[in-house]
Amino acid sequence: MMRTIVLSGVFCALTATFNAVHACPVCNEPLGQQVRAGIFDETFGSNLVATLFPFAIFLGVVAAIHGGGKGPCEGQDVGPQTSPSAANDARTSGARS
Repeated sequence: MMRTIVLSGVFCALTATFNAVHACPVCNEPLGQQVRAGIFDETFGSNLVATLFPFAIFLGVVAAIHGGGKGPCEGQDVGPQTSPSAANDARTSGARS
């Protein structure tokens, strides 16, 4: 059963790749060769980095939003916290200062 699934996947991948390569009417013509030479020239690396850089920024923003990060006061001792109800209880209990 597993062998059949693996063989089916390999067959589908080979079929899809084979058809995609031979479906291009321009790839083997001089125009296709000029386009390929223009894409994969000495500036390919810098063009690839410039193209992928915004995705890295978006990924960083999403990671920051998802993770939350530390707030400005998180992890710092800011002293005792009193709630408004605790302050009202002290006022209404009759305690005089």
